[in-house]
Amino acid sequence: MTMSSPQEITQPTSYLCGNCNTENATNAKFCEGCGHHLTEPCSDCGTTVSLSQNFCGKCGANLVKANQQRYGGYEKKLIEAVKQTKLHEYEHALALIENLCQLNDYRFRTVAEQAATAASKIKKLRDQTSEDAARKISEARKALAEEDSAKVVSLLEQVPSALRDAEIEKIFQRAKATVGETRALQDELRSGIADKNWLLVGGLLEQLLALFPEESRYQELSRKVREKLVRDAKSSIAKGKFAAALESFHAIPSYASTEDLEKLVTSTSKASWCAEQVSNEPFATAILGRIALEYAKSAPSFQPAEQQVKDIAARIKSHQVTTRCPLPRWKPSNRSWLGGEFLLLGHPQMHALGKHEAFRLHPGQLSVALGLALQGLGHGRIKGQFGIKKKKLLGSRRKKSNLCWGLDVGSASLKAVLLEETNGEITVLDTFVETLAIPTCRKTTESDSPTHQLLPALMKFAQEKNTDDISVWAGFPSSETATHFISIPSLKEKLTQQLIEKEIAHKVPLSREDIEVVTWIGDADPESLRGRPVTLSIARKQYLQDYRDMLTTAGIAVSGLQSNSLALLNFVACEFTELAECDADNSDADHAVTSEPEEDAIAFVDCGASSTTLLIASRRDHWFLTLEKGSEAVNSLIARSAKVTSEKAEQLKRNPADLTDPAKQYATVEKSFLESRARLEIALGEMLKKNEQFSITATWCLGGGSLTHQWMRLVTAHEES
Repeated sequence: MTMSSPQEITQPTSYLCGNCNTENATNAKFCEGCGHHLTEPCSDCGTTVSLSQNFCGKCGANLVKANQQRYGGYEKKLIEAVKQTKLHEYEHALALIENLCQLNDYRFRTVAEQAATAASKIKKLRDQTSEDAARKISEARKALAEEDSAKVVSLLEQVPSALRDAEIEKIFQRAKATVGETRALQDELRSGIADKNWLLVGGLLEQLLALFPEESRYQELSRKVREKLVRDAKSSIAKGKFAAALESFHAIPSYASTEDLEKLVTSTSKASWCAEQVSNEPFATAILGRIALEYAKSAPSFQPAEQQVKDIAARIKSHQVTTRCPLPRWKPSNRSWLGGEFLLLGHPQMHALGKHEAFRLHPGQLSVALGLALQGLGHGRIKGQFGIKKKKLLGSRRKKSNLCWGLDVGSASLKAVLLEETNGEITVLDTFVETLAIPTCRKTTESDSPTHQLLPALMKFAQEKNTDDISVWAGFPSSETATHFISIPSLKEKLTQQLIEKEIAHKVPLSREDIEVVTWIGDADPESLRGRPVTLSIARKQYLQDYRDMLTTAGIAVSGLQSNSLALLNFVACEFTELAECDADNSDADHAVTSEPEEDAIAFVDCGASSTTLLIASRRDHWFLTLEKGSEAVNSLIARSAKVTSEKAEQLKRNPADLTDPAKQYATVEKSFLESRARLEIALGEMLKKNEQFSITATWCLGGGSLTHQWMRLVTAHEES
């Protein structure tokens, strides 16, 4: 079958201008009559077509429909520009119609004219709105300076969000939040007044006055509320309800406060603090009695307060000191977080030593001195000593073997006890206590060294007490030693010593020639795999030599030197028969102890002026830790909070009832005690992980610092954890 050839496309002989109807040659691009362009590319294939064509001669595209779509697109841009204008996005709106204004095609002349008209209106509206916004923003800034948040909101609400920059928007949102908060506070205030809830009203007024400090309505209302709250507080005080009274006082707006009111608040705060002490303290002491008296004075019509003063006085007066603790109980039970009950170890019971008058005057403060003297007489768990060779024990005169001074050289005082042993009985022959003018641990402007501060007291001891033929064992701070508690297998003596020397070389980064070591080796536990407990207490030889030289300068020839912690251990090992070490050959005793999964132990917490020692001791083992924080820290805390001298702070520490506002001024002391407790809890917890056999059955407090008010309760009591 023969295919016919396609018909040839007939090209137009001329172009008719749609704008002015002028006939133009086919090769003309622009109209000879008006200059309008005559052709354009086909929207589908790009072939040149005339503006008046309905369809493309090459691809057949509907050119009329394509132009209608273009027209519709232009109209959409006009509509979108109107929307953006209403949103005050003027620049966006102008950008949308910028090209429409420049259309020169006669087919879209209507669109171009509409776009030009719209652009003119948009520019005019933009200028007017911007000018109005600038004026309102300026007024809003002035209102902000006058702290008129409501006016700021009113003005900036009229400024379109598109015209609020980041700074103005932040001001607007803050002002809105303040207005909202104010309205909520005002609503609550009206409700509180209606309910006569003056505690609520007072707090709301405090907030409103913070927002509007010059508002006279709130100022006047604050004064009226003050009178109502003061009346309620005084009623609570009369009933001994000091906490409720303080709540009323604290609700009074600060604007309405007066000098007399501040004094009343302070006295009530003190009374509330005193009431809390009377309720919580474990022992009836003279300090607690003075606090209770302050409590009763604050509420003269509150009968229970007066009765508590009488009860405390009666407890103190009727208490017969027949036990180790010289303090009468105030609370029926004093459980300790360490274990068992906590008590003050004030009167030693061994050989009735505690009957000596010195222990009544200085309860719990002569323990280290006793431990030193006891070791000097050959008693105690620790047999070794520091820095004294045997040949030096004999001076020009032979020392009496049944007499020994224990000399506790503390940082705040010098304490000494002379013991005599006759036929197995030990008695106290003499004591010496001298308080230092300035504790060696106290920070002062003086440049005196601790040695110079100690020498006067040491020389006084040497002059008043003849020690020529009496042994003197002196203690030194445990902070000058490094102590390690280890466990070794049961070996022969020679191998044991070799193993210990290896441990010392491993743990001490000093030459063996530069150190002194006191070693204690416990018995092996045949029922366990723990091995033999060993204590290695290490001190520098140079320090020991300097310390001995200081004592020699004072006129004291020492027979032995011991660290305070080891001296304390010797004292408690002699005082508590349940801590006496077992006879290694007594198999029955061994079985009696080791058949139990736990090993009974006793905790001792000794608080001195510059340090606090925690000692855990059982029949077979022991452990101790010393914190470089003692009761002298309390002095500095009180001195700062009460703005007094260290000497006055020492007096206030002994009688905190004399503080103007102990609730505030003693708060730092309470915090310090709790911090010490936390450190002890952490240390004990770490130790017990390695020594799970310890079961603490009792806790004893020692040292002058333990008598500081609240120390025993906050550091050792269970309920304060």
